Amino acid sequence: MLEVVPSKDVTCAPYRYQNSGDNLGTITDLGLSEENIEGILRFLDDHGQRDDLDSYLNRPFEIKLQFEHKSRFSDGTFPVYYSALELETAQAEIAYQHQRRVLGRTVPRTVYYREVNCDFRGTVKDLQDYIQQFPFLIVDAQQGGYDQSNEVAKEAINQGLDGLLTRSARRHNGTCLPVFRRSALSNSRPGRHVAFSYDPMTDLVTVSDSAA
Repeated sequence: MLEVVPSKDVTCAPYRYQNSGDNLGTITDLGLSEENIEGILRFLDDHGQRDDLDSYLNRPFEIKLQFEHKSRFSDGTFPVYYSALELETAQAEIAYQHQRRVLGRTVPRTVYYREVNCDFRGTVKDLQDYIQQFPFLIVDAQQGGYDQSNEVAKEAINQGLDGLLTRSARRHNGTCLPVFRRSALSNSRPGRHVAFSYDPMTDLVTVSDSAA
């Protein structure tokens, strides 16, 4: 499918929201209230707690028995670093995923992610102007969009591409950058801890800076 799309070299600084890591996992396992969790996150940030910066880029590429459940650009057998050119687009993508996982629950559910910015330098194919040829790129899994998008990802990997530029399915005019090769990423810059909170009364997800 991708033979109709030219390749190009791209340099940019994409954003990603990533699981806040081992420290947060330990904190949440204690069963603390959301207010206490946010206070601990503020404390860690205020006192210069330092993560392994490379871990934010490495984690999506670490070898696992199964990387994840099927997603738009992976069937679960190969890794992908999901990112976006705009922070708001990355936020919208995570908010949708959180809502999808917890929809129908009767109690609120908050999860915490960390903003991560980094540098990307690699060869991609820009599919944003090919949406008429590839409409499945912004179609939900229930409508078969993931199956065909997975095939595009496999083709991109076989062609040696580092990533793809695609329209966001969750934010109008947003641009997503799924990255297939760790070597295309560098200079991890983790930012704020952010809370994504699901309200069962409205079925909506709100986003707030946990350190605010």
